Amino acid sequence: MRFALALVQFGGLILLGGCLPSLDNLDRGPLNGTFAVSDYYTPSGYMGDGARLGLLSAVVNDGCKPRPTGARGNCYVFTYYPNKIGLDPWAGVFWVFPTNNWGSSFGHAIDAKPFKQVRFYVAVEAPLPYTVNNVPQFFTAFSGRIDPRGFYDRLGYGDHKDAFDLSFAGEVGGDVGAELKQFRVPITEFEKTKNCVPPLPGMPEQANCTGGFASDLIGAFGWAIHYPNDADPTLTKPVKLYFDDIVWDTEAPPP
Repeated sequence: MRFALALVQFGGLILLGGCLPSLDNLDRGPLNGTFAVSDYYTPSGYMGDGARLGLLSAVVNDGCKPRPTGARGNCYVFTYYPNKIGLDPWAGVFWVFPTNNWGSSFGHAIDAKPFKQVRFYVAVEAPLPYTVNNVPQFFTAFSGRIDPRGFYDRLGYGDHKDAFDLSFAGEVGGDVGAELKQFRVPITEFEKTKNCVPPLPGMPEQANCTGGFASDLIGAFGWAIHYPNDADPTLTKPVKLYFDDIVWDTEAPPP
């Protein structure tokens, strides 16, 4: 079955329509066991060139690479064309809860303590070499990190912040290639508590933290990538990104 995500420009953000979890009766119960990101979060946070209508499109569960054995959740295919107006060409997407949440509301309740890794499969098909001014470029993945006072909330209306912060970078054409490859990003105690700043004496703990650990998660997964100008200075060829089996896992990655 094919689910095309329709992109609609609204106030500088790209809103996703189509097959998305209902915004009614949202399940906000704390996540404390292994889960597929697509079971709760939607890829509705479009960034960079993704916020420019028509430059980044997505398809769910159609046109994917052969799925890994036991893959959980949805698979995705993103097609990215860079801007041609002299701006730094890059794009990215956040899977957020609720849909389109840049910090205007709390995310999904989560007990960060039992989680040991975020694992996912990714492949990138693109013009090569994947460089800008002869410098290798990276596919970056992250979880958490949405800050309403930071880069992503350009409208300035956000009130809520991710307490969790995890990131990963892999060189395109080296670490990340044209065939699906699994990456496992360990979650250490540092990431679970990074943005849970101890309260001042007499002040309450942050609402998105419990016992010093992240207990609220807006952005469960995201990616960002630069366009390889050296390979295609005309900026006409697309970059295609394939994702599968995006999972928060309570089992530790192999040593």
